Amino acid sequence: MEFLYPRLFKKERFKLGSFIIGLIFTFLFIFLNILNIKSAKAKIVPIPTVINPYQMEKFTTAEPIIKGLTINNSTVLIFIDNKFNGFAKVVNGKERTASFAYKPFLPLKQGKHTLQIKAKIKDKNETKKSVLSNKINFEIMALPAPILIKPTEIKTTRKPIITGLVKNGLDVLVYIDGVYNGKIKPKKQKSGTANFAYLPFLNLAYGKHQVWTVSKDRKKRKSIKSNVLCFNIEHPYPAPIIKKPVVNKLSSYDRPFIVGLIKNNSKVVLYLDNSSKSLANFIVPNHKSGTTNFYCRTFHLSPGWHIIKAQAIDIKTNKASKLSSYRFKIKNPKIAQGIYEEKEKIINNKTNNQKKKSLNKTNSNGELESTNVNKNKKNQNKKNNSNKLILSYFNKNKLILLAFIIFSLSLIAWIIIINKDLSKKND
Repeated sequence: MEFLYPRLFKKERFKLGSFIIGLIFTFLFIFLNILNIKSAKAKIVPIPTVINPYQMEKFTTAEPIIKGLTINNSTVLIFIDNKFNGFAKVVNGKERTASFAYKPFLPLKQGKHTLQIKAKIKDKNETKKSVLSNKINFEIMALPAPILIKPTEIKTTRKPIITGLVKNGLDVLVYIDGVYNGKIKPKKQKSGTANFAYLPFLNLAYGKHQVWTVSKDRKKRKSIKSNVLCFNIEHPYPAPIIKKPVVNKLSSYDRPFIVGLIKNNSKVVLYLDNSSKSLANFIVPNHKSGTTNFYCRTFHLSPGWHIIKAQAIDIKTNKASKLSSYRFKIKNPKIAQGIYEEKEKIINNKTNNQKKKSLNKTNSNGELESTNVNKNKKNQNKKNNSNKLILSYFNKNKLILLAFIIFSLSLIAWIIIINKDLSKKND
């Protein structure tokens, strides 16, 4: 050094000490500053590390669980969409590293959201906080909408069954013609997709209708509208009207005619006594009024109750009506014959009376005489009938009559004998 700087050592030796001292102070100053910076950094609270959700993650639930790591004995603050949402639960661990978890206290709306977190520590009387973390973007997906399958065709029932598929754990809200009609809770399936069936609680009006559904979870989140199905409820085909079976000269009591009314351009199918086989199947002739009658003779029926059922089928469209029924009774032959004879007697009496009235009307001068003669004849007939009844009674009860006569004669004889004895005593 002296060889390199001779002047400095020779002429200005007195400055060397001051230079060395200044250099030493400079190094000390730098060293102290470094220590101060390290201590300041030690006092800053580190930002927690977020593990879940990751950037641009998508959730199907409205309450995603937020997880991460922080230092022991710290409090983690959660900010969603730049607003404070709550405090996470922190569990201390080894090596000064704790874990935290948080679930939003309210379900998040479907769409995009941002997440930021911050940690704070209480050190004696001082609270130290970290800075906010970087924003993490995530998205809440909409609930999957149900898929409707039926109804899609023309219906005659006013309560059509609505069927479809939906994800497990979701309720199904049913809307008919834009109006809420009811809710279903489908049973869970192993496949993860449940099927459902819904029956409207009231009869729907005749005409065209639309139906769609919306799924709903336990957090009251709703999906978008499902596919829309259109269907039409038509008036049912009119059923035949069955009347009382007819018995006339062409039939008998056990083989009556089945008669009724039916719409034009129809085929009638008749069933007897709940049999699956039809009794008759024929096309009816049309009538100007639009309604025609039909008749069919049955085979021999046993005595007792029977049921006849009838169904109408449209010839053009093959639409079938509901079954109409009529219950009737076949009486026993003796009873039926007696009723038939009584009816004939009543009819004959009516015809005779009408003839008599007509004769009385033709003889205008002898009206009173004819009526009086008829009255006398009636009275005589009544007397004769009463006498006949008495005679017939006595003829049937001859023994009773003889016993009565013997008893009366013995009573009279007993009275006479007692009178004779009394008269002798008095004498």
